[in-house]
Amino acid sequence: MELKRLWVGNYKNLNDFEIDFSDKDGCTVLIGNNGSGKSNIIEAIGMIFSSLYYNDYSDFTPEKTNIFDFEIEYKVRGDNLKVVWNDSEFRVDVNNSDFEYGGSEDFRPYAPSQVIAIYSGEERRLWDQIFSHSYFSFIRAVKRAPMSHWSQLQPMVYLNKYCWDIALLTLLFAEKTEVEEEFSTFRKSVIGIYGVDSITFEINIKKQAEWSDNEVVQLVRDLNPEQRKSVTISVSDFVDLYQGSNADFYGLLAAASMPKTDKIITSISISFNKDLSTSSLSEGEKKLLLVNTVLRILADNEALLLFDEPDSHIHIKRKQHLASLLLDQKVTETERIVTTHSPTLANSFSSNHLVMLENIDGKAKLVSTDNQSVVSELTEGIWSAQEQNIFLSSNNDILLVEGKDDEIYITEALKRLKPANPSYENLEFEFITMGGAAGLALFVDKFIPKEGQTILALLDRDEAGGKSLKSVFGEVKNEKTFDRELRNNTVIACYPKRDGFSQTASRFEVEDYFSVEKIRSEGVRILQNDNSSNFNSVVNVNKQLKKKLSTLCQEENFDVSDFDGFKTLFDYILEVKQELDTNEATA
Repeated sequence: MELKRLWVGNYKNLNDFEIDFSDKDGCTVLIGNNGSGKSNIIEAIGMIFSSLYYNDYSDFTPEKTNIFDFEIEYKVRGDNLKVVWNDSEFRVDVNNSDFEYGGSEDFRPYAPSQVIAIYSGEERRLWDQIFSHSYFSFIRAVKRAPMSHWSQLQPMVYLNKYCWDIALLTLLFAEKTEVEEEFSTFRKSVIGIYGVDSITFEINIKKQAEWSDNEVVQLVRDLNPEQRKSVTISVSDFVDLYQGSNADFYGLLAAASMPKTDKIITSISISFNKDLSTSSLSEGEKKLLLVNTVLRILADNEALLLFDEPDSHIHIKRKQHLASLLLDQKVTETERIVTTHSPTLANSFSSNHLVMLENIDGKAKLVSTDNQSVVSELTEGIWSAQEQNIFLSSNNDILLVEGKDDEIYITEALKRLKPANPSYENLEFEFITMGGAAGLALFVDKFIPKEGQTILALLDRDEAGGKSLKSVFGEVKNEKTFDRELRNNTVIACYPKRDGFSQTASRFEVEDYFSVEKIRSEGVRILQNDNSSNFNSVVNVNKQLKKKLSTLCQEENFDVSDFDGFKTLFDYILEVKQELDTNEATA
């Protein structure tokens, strides 16, 4: 199954929202802050297919449907599908030809074999709104009739904390026919179960009698031929009870043990590693067990898998293993959509799998791919994908600076000066290091700011600053006298000299916002703390001071007055913002 495109008219914060899945190689990782719309995309896809699986054509009418407007394109079993519900029009195209939709049963050959979801949160909305209908339909069907193929009876499958035991039992069953010991290796090396001692089942004999004599009842009968309320069995005997597929075995166990009021198997206790049970597993181990069960046992190549924060509770060292499961070559034909908050997990995927989301005025938006590529290139090896997303999602003004020290000086100065300077109250910045002339030119050429967002590149008045100016403007600009100029969406500026600093001086760097007296006193303090006190130390005090100043300025030895020189910079930034606002208003 291959998901290609989704458009949603209006569902929660997905308003006229479109996302392209076609270049994600079957695995899309959605990252973004809370409220950016990651889980809403998962929900929307689930609701669409739930409607297609279970609604007749008559339900796709303005009077009956509860579904939002949508368009979804995908490929399944070699056929290209486009399903549209928009402005009360319902249409299905198969290979660019109209398909006469006669109801959900006619549509099943053109739907994913199953939509399987794992949800980590406490909220029940995925279950209540989407997956419970499929589950209860499945239970009603198998309670009164034979169960043939589980995937056909339950096309929408939801796994959570109630599925740990049957997932482990299915894993043990799958080991019976495993190739290259893939399941037993996972059991031992990943979740740490080396030997299963016994399995105990509690049976509701009265409830068993209420069910039709089908495969579910037959499995329980074979498990408990003497009709006891409790039965303990070895693993080898247990896995020999059934000769069907791994997925159907899971379906049988789910039908027998999951119904809240119709359970035949009321309790499962698996004893392993000398009297441990599944409750002894960590939350992360249980999560990996579920993910592995979905990917390698339940899903076939035509399934669609939805993982909402599958890495929650998983130790940081195991997140890489989770990514390996999701990218395993054996599951690449299955479409996987993953949401995460974890920088570690996001960094485990190549950039082509990542989709960054942000919330703008209450609406989910895709972060510009051009902006993503620019920030990724400038911060490669320094920022995680999650840090890049935080930067790209922010509405704060952006300052491009030459180095990390610039960011520290400006951030510390603003923190110290804000309380006594109300005009600075709304100054909030995101910083990015331009990485030299080439980095500045790349940012200026490609990065697109949000509405109302100011981008200001701040250059030292030195030789490096002059090179950066030339790279952007294509001609020599005198960094000694250059003020500022708008290039595309970025204001290019050299640091304005502070009051009291020689306006004819040939150089001015960000450190020059500190007074000469303060710099001199910090230099003396460095010398006093230098035990060598030799000629070489004296000669290199300037280098030592430049290296240490960004740390020293954050200490108590620097008071508010030592940052007064930065008022020139902040007043300058306010002036730039006012100028841009005025130009926009008169444009």
